[in-house]
Amino acid sequence: KKTKGKPERELEEDELDEDDEEQEEGNNLSMEELNAFLEEEGMSMNCDGVMKRIHEIIVKIFLSVWKKLNPLREKNTFEVFGLDFLLDEEMNVWLIEVNTNPYIGCSSGLLKKIFT
Repeated sequence: KKTKGKPERELEEDELDEDDEEQEEGNNLSMEELNAFLEEEGMSMNCDGVMKRIHEIIVKIFLSVWKKLNPLREKNTFEVFGLDFLLDEEMNVWLIEVNTNPYIGCSSGLLKKIFT
């Protein structure tokens, strides 16, 4: 069945999994948790600078593809994207990947706070 030119998509079994496994500690950290960890390790981070750089990267990503997002210009729709970033030892921000079908389960305490 099609809706306005787009085929309906059924959720995959892994998207329906209600028994989310806990990830090992450290896979998902809030900025506060990351900053505290770095301080324990004798390192420092400019949180505002890191978040500014992440924001700049996100804006560039969506400016580069905005014409391909919702090409039929359907109203009252949205897409969820997952963006994975990495900080190197000099606190440079690197984009690892953009997921168009991100896992949005509650596999850590931080994700439970975000999604519930």
